[in-house]
Amino acid sequence: METAVLMFRAVFIFKTGASPFDNIANYVEPFHLQGYGTESAEINEFKQRLGWTSAYEMGKFYDHLGTDSWYYFVYGQTKGKDQGKPQNTVAARLCPTTPYGDVAIIRSGPANTYTPETFTKATLVKTLAYYKTQSSSQVFSEREKSRLGKITGFDLSGVPSMHYG
Repeated sequence: METAVLMFRAVFIFKTGASPFDNIANYVEPFHLQGYGTESAEINEFKQRLGWTSAYEMGKFYDHLGTDSWYYFVYGQTKGKDQGKPQNTVAARLCPTTPYGDVAIIRSGPANTYTPETFTKATLVKTLAYYKTQSSSQVFSEREKSRLGKITGFDLSGVPSMHYG
């Protein structure tokens, strides 16, 4: 079993590469993040330690297990394409905006929800592989309807879709 990573101190960086769906695990590496939990601190640390000139939210995606209370949050470089970075093929399946270059993936969630503090590389790799055949926007919409239905007590199964981004 892989070593669990404490999320208040780490994220996973998804590196770009050729045909990453064939061997996703080869493109995922841990990154020990000191500023976890504050978006501005996270962005500043990515810029400082990874040499990114800019960073912003590229998208959010839920796991492969049906969770609807937290999600993965993707940071990317805003000028990656302009800097000649290759398209991040796997991250492009997860995000409404096409990412270029490496991305950082952390666990996050809506305010006042429990987000597990640890996850393994193997768990993230399984989730990334899940999106080889699944639409991230459709999964996100279904999970958001489920989450909001639990909060409000309304049956949202008849609502056609809920989008972000």
